[in-house]
Amino acid sequence: MATALSLRVRLPLRMRGHSLVAQKPFVKQEVNFVKPKRTRGVRCSSGTDDENYVPAHVIEAVSMMPSQGQLYMTLFDGREVEVNHVNPTKGQLLYKASTPTIFLKMSDESNLMLPIVVGETAVAMLMKALHDGEKLGRPNQYQILKNIVGALNYEARMVKVTERVLDTYYARIYIAKPGDEELLSVDARPSDAINLAVRCKIPIYVNKDIVTADAVKAVHQTVYRKKIAYPRRARQHDDFLDGADDEPDTMAEEISIMKSMLLAVKEERYADAARLRDELLKLRALAEWQLRQTYGV
Repeated sequence: MATALSLRVRLPLRMRGHSLVAQKPFVKQEVNFVKPKRTRGVRCSSGTDDENYVPAHVIEAVSMMPSQGQLYMTLFDGREVEVNHVNPTKGQLLYKASTPTIFLKMSDESNLMLPIVVGETAVAMLMKALHDGEKLGRPNQYQILKNIVGALNYEARMVKVTERVLDTYYARIYIAKPGDEELLSVDARPSDAINLAVRCKIPIYVNKDIVTADAVKAVHQTVYRKKIAYPRRARQHDDFLDGADDEPDTMAEEISIMKSMLLAVKEERYADAARLRDELLKLRALAEWQLRQTYGV
């Protein structure tokens, strides 16, 4: 609520040549001060507003990629699933290139998924946590946060993806003392909240309005995008059939790049992982072009 205060403001004297000309000595002005709404930390009881949220869990997927008018969810193992927005009229997010994305699948029978565009590091660290890749080495920021919460005699209870403003999602992390029903919540980026939830093994909830507006659904539940067949030119002479193939093995090259990329992520060399990812995308694009040129598809 805005509080109006009446202030008496003395205006300064103004110089004209060598003389001082005084302005009106006092002016009564109305100045409005608006107290900002503080939402950094909020206390609430457990169960508050739960009917507006649906439980969700993380899918082992790493990006969203547009191709020929369709959207594809790229899984951690390299497979791609075609997805569609269930309600594009309510604000479909646009994807112009392969974009690092965290996917939350609703834990009900709807099979809906919420894609949240994040940074490459957040996705890579999330995949490491899902695959127990953090047992060795120094603790990262999420492990440190988990340790700090425990050292303060609190425990993480749950995280919620609360709203979307324009193209930005917001989340909250809920903590409490062991055995206490009163929760303390703090603002967080969804990528940080979800990474912490996976490491603390706590529930993730998504606002139903966000699911209604932004969720996607697999076009086919069990059919993945057709893998690229890498054709080779037909031999003109049969005597070459027993000889070594002098053309590059594109599939082997793709597998080699993927192995190098996963190793870079495991060793936290994220710049190298991003470079290898770009090489992989270029290789796949070239293979698709060769396929169209050879077979007209």
